[in-house]
Amino acid sequence: MDMKIVNLTPHDVNIVSGDKKSRLACFKSDVKSGEYELPRVRFGRMEDRSVGIIPMSLTYMSGVEHLPPEEDGVLYIVSMLVSAACPDRRDLVSPDNVLREERGKPWACTGFTRSLPRGEAESPSDEGDVRFLTQGSDVARPTYALFDRSLRKGVREEMESNGARKTKGSEVLYCSTR
Repeated sequence: MDMKIVNLTPHDVNIVSGDKKSRLACFKSDVKSGEYELPRVRFGRMEDRSVGIIPMSLTYMSGVEHLPPEEDGVLYIVSMLVSAACPDRRDLVSPDNVLREERGKPWACTGFTRSLPRGEAESPSDEGDVRFLTQGSDVARPTYALFDRSLRKGVREEMESNGARKTKGSEVLYCSTR
């Protein structure tokens, strides 16, 4: 079945090869064309404790506006934030491994990534414990990223013993395939 891809970001999405020499695809923004509205995450806020005299609040995602319903045969390109707010939607993807020019403006990516539903990493897959998310382009072998807080202790230890490394200042654990 052919997959229709709808770009719900305000930018054209260029997909390039891992060596960055070939453009594989370009998805024009369907938001800029006026065909769709830009999906936006709604946030809620509630009071929390204070730290000394500084008030603190808790912020949470309370939904997404302007997101079309799921439709068979349609894949929607959205921001990572929209994808994270809807982890159970299998039809939402975000640009992965975004490449930026010198000034920091994105110009391409090497593929798509999908948000992992909370707890899915704790369930064994057909291939073993945890194998899923994104193939890196700057490495010889595929790498997989998973949120550290969603991994069972035994799985985390196994990944670390097989050469996984935690990225500095991040909650993401990267693991090389076997």
